[in-house]
Amino acid sequence: MAFDTETTGLRSYDGDRIIEFGAVELFVDDSTQVTRVKHHQYMINPQMAIPREASAVSGIRTEDVANAPIFARVANDIWNLLSDAVVIAHNFSFDFGFLRNEFHRVGKEWPQTKGEIDT
Repeated sequence: MAFDTETTGLRSYDGDRIIEFGAVELFVDDSTQVTRVKHHQYMINPQMAIPREASAVSGIRTEDVANAPIFARVANDIWNLLSDAVVIAHNFSFDFGFLRNEFHRVGKEWPQTKGEIDT
């Protein structure tokens, strides 16, 4: 599964939050041919204003996520997607830091994956 996050800033360790999680789940057969693709997108209310600089990068504004669920409401869905999967992300450590912190806030640990690939 390939995934990406959009965030309120660059510092997961300093209070920045996830505002979008998107993933493409790939299903393969025994010969490793992709047989099905499933898209997942979660807009997330970070419970803070999105800085103008972050909106310039992601295109997501505070009002765009004002009525979206908070991370706690989608945490189980995202955790289940990542769990037992080969997960792929560009600059994996960035997304990992944000997801790990968001999971920690809701009492979850990073899920057990089959592998983690940084593009």
